[in-house]
Amino acid sequence: MDKRSNKSAEGAFQQYTVIRENLAIPASMPYEAACVLPLCLSTAACALYQKDYLALQPPSANPTPDDEILLIWGGSTSVGKTWSKGGLGLEDSNSHTRYHRGSAAPTISWAIAIGNRSIQACIAIIGASNGKKFVARASVDWPEKMPQNTMGMIELVFSFVWSNISTWFTAKRKGVATKFIFGSDLMANEVSQIINEDFLPFASANGKYHAVPEPQIVGKGLEHVQEALDLNMKGVSAKRVVVSL
Repeated sequence: MDKRSNKSAEGAFQQYTVIRENLAIPASMPYEAACVLPLCLSTAACALYQKDYLALQPPSANPTPDDEILLIWGGSTSVGKTWSKGGLGLEDSNSHTRYHRGSAAPTISWAIAIGNRSIQACIAIIGASNGKKFVARASVDWPEKMPQNTMGMIELVFSFVWSNISTWFTAKRKGVATKFIFGSDLMANEVSQIINEDFLPFASANGKYHAVPEPQIVGKGLEHVQEALDLNMKGVSAKRVVVSL
């Protein structure tokens, strides 16, 4: 999709794939686990660390505590898990317990995990934020289960387009800036060095970063692709469906 990397040598479903030097996979991480990095880790990293987005302090082995607070709404999603269970080392996505960040976690002072179906969720968030104001949101409207027929897919596309249009108009009316987050942008800016070169090799080797969601390997070989697609359409929980080659 991204013209900067739309080359067959960098594509999938082949025995050998070219990986850019600044996007290398850590030696300690299996390929089956690393397949979540392009979407989950890269998208989260672009939102958190790019200069024209949140521009947070980079993750570090020796972070300096500060007063910044990051609310991850939807911590059970693939991208949400990357910076809760993956990067911050939280243990229970429905807990109201405060957790201190790990030594190699993104540089925020602490994280709190709240069950978003609880009627007390908003009260808990306000109480945990110590009066700080809401300054940014990164989200996308997506159903819990994928449609199973053509009409359902048409309705999904329509609702997705309408959601983006209505959000744009609402933001304009309220004087709020909006922009898309493209996980592939890090290939051409400073974030690839922050994450793939400075953070991932150390964090993965020392157990400070865990690639999530974990892979659910369907089989080895292209003949298992249809089986994997069918399984994914049925719905999986906290897993990434993978076909090894």
